[in-house]
Amino acid sequence: MDSLRQGVSQQPPHLRIVGQGSEQINGWSSPVEGLSKRNPMRLIAQIKDKPLDNFYLEMFDVAATESYSVLLYPLDANTTRLEIFNNGIPPTLNVHGQGMTLDSGGINIDNTGYLWSSGDFYKNYVLINNGPLGLLLNRTRTVEMDPALSPARKNNGLIFVQAVGYELTYKVIIDGSEVASYTTPKATDDDNRISTSRVASELATQISALAGFTAVKSFYVIEVTKDDGSSFVMELDDNRSNTFARAFTDKVGGLSELPNFAPNGYVVNVISDPSTTLDDRYFKFGTYDGRSRGEGGWGETVKPGIEYKLDVNTMPIVIRRESAGVLFIGPADGSSETTGSETFTFPAWAERTAGDEETVPPPEFVGKQIKDHVYFRSRYVTCAGTSIVFSEVDDVFNFFQDTSAALTETDPFSLRASSERSSELLWMLPVDESILLFSAYSQFQARPADADVLTPTTAIILRLSNLESNGDVRPRLAGPQVLFSTREFGYSHFREFTFFESTQRKIGLNLGGSNDVTLNLPKYIDGFVTHWAVGETVDTAVAITDKDRKTLYVYKYLWGSGTQGLQKQQASWSKWVFKQDIQWVKFMDNLLWLVVSDANGTYSCVIASDEIEDPIDLQLHLDRLIAYPECNSDPQSSNDVVATYDAATNTTTFVLPYTPSEKAIAVTRFTGSDLRGLWLGESTTNTIVCSQVPGDWTANAIGFGEPYEFSYEFTPGYMPAKDQAKQRIVGELDGRTQVLRWHVHHYQTGAYNVRVKRRSRSNDTVHKFRARFPNVMNNQLDAETSFLETGSIQVPVCSRNTDCVVSIESDSWLPCVISGAAWEGSYNDRAKGV
Repeated sequence: MDSLRQGVSQQPPHLRIVGQGSEQINGWSSPVEGLSKRNPMRLIAQIKDKPLDNFYLEMFDVAATESYSVLLYPLDANTTRLEIFNNGIPPTLNVHGQGMTLDSGGINIDNTGYLWSSGDFYKNYVLINNGPLGLLLNRTRTVEMDPALSPARKNNGLIFVQAVGYELTYKVIIDGSEVASYTTPKATDDDNRISTSRVASELATQISALAGFTAVKSFYVIEVTKDDGSSFVMELDDNRSNTFARAFTDKVGGLSELPNFAPNGYVVNVISDPSTTLDDRYFKFGTYDGRSRGEGGWGETVKPGIEYKLDVNTMPIVIRRESAGVLFIGPADGSSETTGSETFTFPAWAERTAGDEETVPPPEFVGKQIKDHVYFRSRYVTCAGTSIVFSEVDDVFNFFQDTSAALTETDPFSLRASSERSSELLWMLPVDESILLFSAYSQFQARPADADVLTPTTAIILRLSNLESNGDVRPRLAGPQVLFSTREFGYSHFREFTFFESTQRKIGLNLGGSNDVTLNLPKYIDGFVTHWAVGETVDTAVAITDKDRKTLYVYKYLWGSGTQGLQKQQASWSKWVFKQDIQWVKFMDNLLWLVVSDANGTYSCVIASDEIEDPIDLQLHLDRLIAYPECNSDPQSSNDVVATYDAATNTTTFVLPYTPSEKAIAVTRFTGSDLRGLWLGESTTNTIVCSQVPGDWTANAIGFGEPYEFSYEFTPGYMPAKDQAKQRIVGELDGRTQVLRWHVHHYQTGAYNVRVKRRSRSNDTVHKFRARFPNVMNNQLDAETSFLETGSIQVPVCSRNTDCVVSIESDSWLPCVISGAAWEGSYNDRAKGV
């Protein structure tokens, strides 16, 4: 077994591939070194002095050197708490908005606030950001339109005298009665002067003489109003099919009927085709110089008296980093806020500026809960119900078309996903030029049909597969694939969509299918995944389930190029087990960050992979590891260690910032040339008294932490044979295989045990390996300096292969790397005469 890096398998032992075991706890399947004890979980800081088990946490990354932690949790049954930290230090906050109040460095949100929620917080929020501007979504809130209505239209009318001729009669009819009439002179009359202005003047004089009406003439246009402000119907007959003059109030047949001289703000509906309302357009007149009447132009406007804007209190909250340590938080309502010397004007959700509910409909997320949002190619994209909605290009706050006349490539648009089993979309994942969408029962892809750019005219949505997925957690990219979690009869599985075929040619998503990467572990991940993360740089995924918060399931994969193209060279599943409950995980800067909790508090910790650890400064394998004295000089105070020396008793005492779950030990670190890896003391409390190793240790480099056990159970040894198709190697089931000895090869390893369990034996046989040994110089024992060794040991087994279990264990703080293993024995098959 030249490699033990393929993790565990639940297949029958004789069918497993080389490198798979029966169980692997706290091991790391390294493609560089082989199987090793995982690196320690280092303590960064204490977040809370109480356990947090229901919260949402996400990072707000402004730059590579500036990142903020955004934390939401229930303060009580009626209050949600929002806290933000930068390296554990709260920034200066400016807060405005409904239901939000600033309190003791955090924000309290009552049940009227957008961010208030109940239930499992981890699945209720989504934070995204683009540089200093972030949007925090509450997935449980329903988007609504603001009840305010667009400005009502003034009940006025216009008479437009467009042309004039001899012997023409202009009649004005209001509410079915003729109220004014004027006939132009004959050409042979002594006074035969004619003009559009004179016609307008004569008609205006007659209308103004009516009780309850006012007519204001401006050149060739008359504005008519009723003194009580009520509406009326006005018509005109010029005996020329109204080609010389026309009258209207709120409707015209076309733009050509409108004058270029009118009251400022006059609104009219251009109906075009009276048989339908789909081509209705609304126009407002604007004078060039801003006067109440004058020359100007007609521009599209919104229909009067309809809902025209989104309710900002039902839309995602803006988080704006204005300067280092100064954040503005509130709805996108356009308000201007000031904190100290910093002033920030919040963006505002765009309003409907043209059309009506049919020609420029509200975004399809109105009346629904937005479940996810992303930035994609200069658009803000949301999914709600069965629709995915795209904002305007370069205006992420606009979901309304600017005009009802035409749809441009930069306009907002939406797509609707449908399948045999329709359900609401829950998550989105941008991949190249497309967006992958997930519902509880189906997977879709939104992409351009025949172009590289996703626009209203090129966008289509395709169904990829109908797989029941875990809708509580977001799918994630993992190298050349997309991983997502599914639920299988009380257990979790992970499936993948692949983007490359074996010859490395990009194929997009493999439509209609996916691979189950837990196929050989159908009952391994017990429960349903609540949190998970993918480290694309370290080729690792980790997951937590609701069944056991102390267990982290680890998937180590590796893609490589071979003679047949891109191939998966490693797919290792294993478990990491901790003494504390794991509440949150995320990969950042090639490090796995964790939030863990116990009865005494909640802590942030970090684990680095073996490949990026410093090979010079070997790590002590202790969880919640604290490096002293550096911990006392970092920005955090919650990880400080108090060290005192009592000269009278020649004893050093250390007080740790946490109480261990079982015990904590103190060990000198591997930083100096002497006293490396020396045990100083241990305790079941937070106080370690080094009574058995006297002296002043307060100036030494020491590590404090909790021991954890690494274990690996080998697959039983089988005589290798080819299967019936002669295509793969399997274990020989016929005959008897007797295992005599088991060889374990190690690399730069300090200590471990090999345990042999035999059937019908009450006691196991345990063989101990320890690298430390006295260095003999001639006839004197010299200093003990060697604590790591590369080599192998062999242990006797002397048992039938199916009647024994061989495993490796190590709870030492020293490194443990198992580079390979082998077994030797005898095989006898009487049926074959062997």
